[in-house]
Amino acid sequence: MSEYFYIETLGCSKNEVDSQQIAGYLTQAGYPLTTDPTQASFIIVNTCTFILDAKEDSIAAILELADLKTQGKAKRLIVAGCLSQRYGQELLNELPEIDGLIGTGNLQKIVEAIEAPGPFLDLNELNSPYCEDILRVLPEKRTTRYVKIAEGCNKNCSYCIIPSIRGNLRSRSIESIQAEVEALVIDGAKEIILIAQDTTRFGADWAGSPQLDRLLQTLDEIGGDFWIRVFYMYPEGLDDKTLSVFQHAKHLLPYFDLPLQHANDKVLSEMNRASTQAGIETLVTKIRTMIPEAIIRTTFIVGFPGESEAEFQELVDFLQRVPLDKVGVFPYSAEEGTAAATRTDQIPEAIKLKRKEQLMRTQMQVSSNSLTRWVGREMTALIEEIDADEKLMIGRTWIDAPEIDGIVVLPMDRHVSIGDWVRIRIADTNEYDLRGEVL
Repeated sequence: MSEYFYIETLGCSKNEVDSQQIAGYLTQAGYPLTTDPTQASFIIVNTCTFILDAKEDSIAAILELADLKTQGKAKRLIVAGCLSQRYGQELLNELPEIDGLIGTGNLQKIVEAIEAPGPFLDLNELNSPYCEDILRVLPEKRTTRYVKIAEGCNKNCSYCIIPSIRGNLRSRSIESIQAEVEALVIDGAKEIILIAQDTTRFGADWAGSPQLDRLLQTLDEIGGDFWIRVFYMYPEGLDDKTLSVFQHAKHLLPYFDLPLQHANDKVLSEMNRASTQAGIETLVTKIRTMIPEAIIRTTFIVGFPGESEAEFQELVDFLQRVPLDKVGVFPYSAEEGTAAATRTDQIPEAIKLKRKEQLMRTQMQVSSNSLTRWVGREMTALIEEIDADEKLMIGRTWIDAPEIDGIVVLPMDRHVSIGDWVRIRIADTNEYDLRGEVL
């Protein structure tokens, strides 16, 4: 009788890719995947620890799934990912339900972890090369697929723990990424999203200078009907060579995910960011000049230690003066092991939340104004959900990324299925979403 494994994935899309690799190693070793944890002999929790909320969610998931083991329904509980890399031995000491931990750099040890006769702990390969030779396995087929082009980060932002739990920058080869994207497109993928901690640094470790422009040019030449979207392009690394590829590409979407984090120069400097407000504004202007249809998305951190009311207001003013299409706002989270967490001028939680709400109110109006330019336009939508009860279809146009941006709502068409491309006309908008009609 087969012994199944189950994976619970928490955190970002990079973790999702890691879980698919873990599933690939286990499937290759003869263990089948199940989506029902009650049927699994081996349970793996792939954790996140980027901010406090993510850490708490990971612990809660471990404890919840540990109940299945104590009830005799699972043989071993293995914890992987960022939380195990950061707190390995401590987790084993505090949570006896855990049978093993593997770190972010040694996913290939998962088979050893589930087959070990006793406790298993291996966190010693933080900077190991990216696993390029394993077929990723998903529990179900998806039209949108994430492709990790590099692991780790060489930056040392003062609020971020990622370099110490993900290691230094290790970029994949262009050839391996090309082969993976080609295989995914053949398998039915309609949207490929390229991810890394900082995609603009891709290739700098093995070529001496960033190679994102070369990668994008290569991927854009792949045949088929699909989108390519790029996440996490640090503003200081987005050069003219890369922008020119966006100008002339057929698959590459002019969607620019730029993690800016702030707009006040003092706060940016204390965050150990290489950007300045003037540089950011110049880049945004350049993007909109070279690619007028461009969508620009970012994230901001509010309540960073020492952020004064005037410095926060400068961020609000910047967003009003330099409108950005999509914005996420996060209250600062003090992460142990980071320079910012040791500062004595921490901002009270109530003020952080108040600033987040104010900035999101500002963005709501900016977003509403941005979306009105699409009313009356013909676009292509990717259908992702059909609600038969409401007689509606839910999809996305190229201006919206999955899970973090808006949607387009359409009347049901019995000739349309999930995963189809549909030609639509935008009829109306609200603050974040579109409403359309099928042509």
